[in-house]
Amino acid sequence: MGGLCPVLGLSPPVPEGEKPTLRVELRRRRRQIAAPEHHRWSRQLREHLSRHPGWAGVKQVFSYVPIQGEPDLGQLAAQYPEKVWGLPRRLGSGLTWHRWQWGAPLSQGNIPEPAADAPVLTPQPGDFLLIPALAYDYQGYRLGYGGGYFDRLLAQPEWQAVSCIGIVFTPFLLPVLPRDPWDQAVSALCTEQGWWVINPPG
Repeated sequence: MGGLCPVLGLSPPVPEGEKPTLRVELRRRRRQIAAPEHHRWSRQLREHLSRHPGWAGVKQVFSYVPIQGEPDLGQLAAQYPEKVWGLPRRLGSGLTWHRWQWGAPLSQGNIPEPAADAPVLTPQPGDFLLIPALAYDYQGYRLGYGGGYFDRLLAQPEWQAVSCIGIVFTPFLLPVLPRDPWDQAVSALCTEQGWWVINPPG
Protein backbone atom coordinates (compact mmCIF):
# COMPACT_ATOMS: atom_id res chain seq x y z
CA MET A 1 0.00 0.00 0.00
CA GLY A 2 1.06 3.61 -0.22
CA GLY A 3 -0.14 7.13 0.25
CA LEU A 4 -1.14 6.83 3.89
CA CYS A 5 -2.01 10.21 5.31
CA PRO A 6 -1.17 11.18 8.91
CA VAL A 7 -4.11 12.65 10.82
CA LEU A 8 -2.39 13.59 14.06
CA GLY A 9 -2.17 17.25 13.27
CA LEU A 10 1.59 17.22 13.90
CA SER A 11 3.83 19.22 11.57
CA PRO A 12 6.69 17.02 10.35
CA PRO A 13 9.58 17.02 10.13
CA VAL A 14 10.04 17.16 13.89
CA PRO A 15 13.41 18.74 14.78
CA GLU A 16 16.16 16.61 16.28
CA GLY A 17 16.11 16.50 20.06
CA GLU A 18 12.33 16.62 20.38
CA LYS A 19 11.73 12.93 20.96
CA PRO A 20 10.64 13.39 24.62
CA THR A 21 8.11 16.07 23.66
CA LEU A 22 6.78 13.98 20.81
CA ARG A 23 6.41 10.94 23.07
CA VAL A 24 4.20 12.92 25.45
CA GLU A 25 1.98 14.09 22.58
CA LEU A 26 1.72 10.65 20.98
CA ARG A 27 0.82 9.01 24.28
CA ARG A 28 -1.89 11.62 24.80
CA ARG A 29 -3.34 11.05 21.36
CA ARG A 30 -3.24 7.28 21.70
CA ARG A 31 -5.20 7.50 24.94
CA GLN A 32 -7.92 9.29 22.97
CA ILE A 33 -8.64 6.25 20.79
CA ALA A 34 -12.07 4.95 21.82
CA ALA A 35 -12.21 1.30 22.88
CA PRO A 36 -14.52 0.18 20.02
CA GLU A 37 -12.24 1.83 17.47
CA HIS A 38 -9.12 0.32 19.02
CA HIS A 39 -10.76 -3.11 18.92
CA ARG A 40 -11.78 -2.68 15.27
CA TRP A 41 -8.40 -1.37 14.16
CA SER A 42 -6.59 -4.22 15.96
CA ARG A 43 -8.84 -6.78 14.29
CA GLN A 44 -8.24 -5.25 10.87
CA LEU A 45 -4.50 -5.15 11.46
CA ARG A 46 -4.48 -8.83 12.46
CA GLU A 47 -6.36 -9.67 9.28
CA HIS A 48 -3.79 -7.87 7.13
CA LEU A 49 -0.94 -9.65 8.90
CA SER A 50 -2.48 -13.09 8.37
CA ARG A 51 -3.06 -12.34 4.66
CA HIS A 52 0.61 -11.60 4.01
CA PRO A 53 1.90 -14.00 1.30
CA GLY A 54 4.62 -15.21 3.64
CA TRP A 55 2.43 -15.75 6.68
CA ALA A 56 1.45 -19.35 5.95
CA GLY A 57 5.08 -20.45 5.81
CA VAL A 58 6.28 -18.62 8.91
CA LYS A 59 7.23 -21.04 11.69
CA GLN A 60 8.29 -18.59 14.42
CA VAL A 61 6.63 -15.28 15.26
CA PHE A 62 8.29 -12.91 17.74
CA SER A 63 5.46 -10.76 19.05
CA TYR A 64 4.64 -8.58 22.06
CA VAL A 65 2.09 -7.96 24.80
CA PRO A 66 0.34 -4.64 24.10
CA ILE A 67 0.77 -1.81 26.60
CA GLN A 68 -0.42 1.79 26.62
CA GLY A 69 -2.87 1.33 23.76
CA GLU A 70 -0.62 -0.55 21.32
CA PRO A 71 -2.38 -2.65 18.64
CA ASP A 72 -3.56 -5.93 20.13
CA LEU A 73 -2.27 -8.96 18.19
CA GLY A 74 -2.99 -11.55 20.87
CA GLN A 75 -5.80 -13.32 19.03
CA LEU A 76 -3.37 -14.32 16.29
CA ALA A 77 -1.66 -16.68 18.74
CA ALA A 78 -5.04 -18.27 19.44
CA GLN A 79 -5.86 -18.55 15.73
CA TYR A 80 -2.48 -20.01 14.73
CA PRO A 81 -1.35 -22.33 17.54
CA GLU A 82 0.73 -24.34 15.08
CA LYS A 83 3.24 -21.48 14.92
CA VAL A 84 5.91 -21.01 17.58
CA TRP A 85 5.17 -17.75 19.39
CA GLY A 86 7.82 -15.81 21.26
CA LEU A 87 7.50 -12.97 23.74
CA PRO A 88 10.38 -10.87 25.12
CA ARG A 89 11.83 -10.67 28.58
CA ARG A 90 14.13 -7.81 29.51
CA LEU A 91 17.61 -8.92 30.55
CA GLY A 92 19.84 -6.01 31.42
CA SER A 93 19.85 -3.72 28.39
CA GLY A 94 18.73 -6.47 26.03
CA LEU A 95 15.83 -8.80 25.29
CA THR A 96 15.60 -12.57 25.46
CA TRP A 97 12.75 -14.33 23.69
CA HIS A 98 10.79 -17.14 25.28
CA ARG A 99 8.22 -19.51 23.86
CA TRP A 100 4.66 -18.63 24.80
CA GLN A 101 1.32 -20.27 24.11
CA TRP A 102 -2.04 -18.58 24.09
CA GLY A 103 -3.49 -18.52 27.62
CA ALA A 104 -0.17 -19.13 29.41
CA PRO A 105 0.28 -16.79 32.41
CA LEU A 106 2.38 -13.64 32.15
CA SER A 107 4.08 -11.63 34.85
CA GLN A 108 2.10 -8.63 36.08
CA GLY A 109 4.86 -5.99 36.06
CA ASN A 110 4.99 -2.79 34.03
CA ILE A 111 5.53 -4.89 30.91
CA PRO A 112 3.96 -8.38 31.11
CA GLU A 113 6.55 -11.04 30.37
CA PRO A 114 6.54 -14.83 29.85
CA ALA A 115 7.89 -17.17 32.49
CA ALA A 116 11.67 -17.05 32.95
CA ASP A 117 11.89 -20.85 32.63
CA ALA A 118 10.00 -20.95 29.31
CA PRO A 119 12.15 -22.26 26.42
CA VAL A 120 14.43 -19.64 24.90
CA LEU A 121 13.97 -19.02 21.16
CA THR A 122 16.60 -18.03 18.63
CA PRO A 123 15.76 -16.24 15.36
CA GLN A 124 15.81 -18.14 12.10
CA PRO A 125 15.78 -16.75 8.53
CA GLY A 126 12.26 -15.87 7.49
CA ASP A 127 10.84 -15.53 11.00
CA PHE A 128 8.53 -12.59 11.67
CA LEU A 129 9.44 -10.00 14.29
CA LEU A 130 6.46 -7.75 15.08
CA ILE A 131 7.57 -4.47 16.64
CA PRO A 132 5.19 -1.94 18.23
CA ALA A 133 5.99 1.74 18.66
CA LEU A 134 4.49 5.08 19.53
CA ALA A 135 4.93 6.04 15.86
CA TYR A 136 6.71 5.06 12.65
CA ASP A 137 7.72 7.16 9.70
CA TYR A 138 7.66 6.44 5.96
CA GLN A 139 11.30 5.30 6.02
CA GLY A 140 10.58 2.61 8.62
CA TYR A 141 12.12 4.37 11.63
CA ARG A 142 10.26 4.12 14.91
CA LEU A 143 9.75 6.21 17.97
CA GLY A 144 9.65 3.93 21.00
CA TYR A 145 9.62 4.61 24.70
CA GLY A 146 13.29 5.53 24.95
CA GLY A 147 14.80 2.27 26.20
CA GLY A 148 16.53 1.39 22.92
CA TYR A 149 15.80 -2.35 23.27
CA PHE A 150 14.70 -2.93 19.69
CA ASP A 151 17.44 -0.78 18.18
CA ARG A 152 20.04 -2.89 19.97
CA LEU A 153 18.23 -6.06 18.94
CA LEU A 154 18.04 -5.19 15.24
CA ALA A 155 21.74 -4.29 15.18
CA GLN A 156 22.66 -7.89 16.06
CA PRO A 157 23.73 -10.08 13.09
CA GLU A 158 21.38 -12.96 13.97
CA TRP A 159 18.35 -10.73 13.41
CA GLN A 160 19.39 -9.55 9.93
CA ALA A 161 17.58 -12.39 8.12
CA VAL A 162 14.33 -11.95 10.06
CA SER A 163 11.37 -10.08 8.56
CA CYS A 164 11.13 -7.04 10.85
CA ILE A 165 7.61 -5.62 10.65
CA GLY A 166 6.51 -2.43 12.36
CA ILE A 167 3.03 -2.56 13.88
CA VAL A 168 1.23 0.77 14.03
CA PHE A 169 -2.17 2.37 13.56
CA THR A 170 -2.34 4.68 10.55
CA PRO A 171 -2.76 7.94 12.54
CA PHE A 172 0.67 7.25 14.03
CA LEU A 173 2.43 6.80 10.69
CA LEU A 174 4.21 10.10 10.01
CA PRO A 175 6.33 11.33 7.09
CA VAL A 176 9.45 11.97 9.20
CA LEU A 177 10.47 11.27 12.80
CA PRO A 178 13.54 12.56 14.63
CA ARG A 179 16.25 9.92 14.68
CA ASP A 180 19.62 9.18 16.20
CA PRO A 181 22.59 7.47 14.51
CA TRP A 182 21.88 4.18 16.26
CA ASP A 183 18.19 3.98 15.23
CA GLN A 184 17.31 0.93 13.15
CA ALA A 185 14.62 0.83 10.44
CA VAL A 186 12.18 -1.99 9.77
CA SER A 187 11.55 -3.39 6.28
CA ALA A 188 7.76 -3.12 6.31
CA LEU A 189 4.87 -1.69 8.27
CA CYS A 190 1.46 -3.22 8.87
CA THR A 191 -1.48 -0.98 9.76
CA GLU A 192 -5.23 -1.39 9.99
CA GLN A 193 -5.36 -0.13 6.39
CA GLY A 194 -2.79 -2.53 4.97
CA TRP A 195 0.94 -2.82 4.28
CA TRP A 196 3.62 -0.20 3.76
CA VAL A 197 6.78 -1.76 2.28
CA ILE A 198 10.12 0.04 2.67
CA ASN A 199 12.73 -0.95 0.11
CA PRO A 200 15.45 -0.60 1.13
CA PRO A 201 14.80 -0.01 4.85
CA GLY A 202 15.66 3.53 5.89
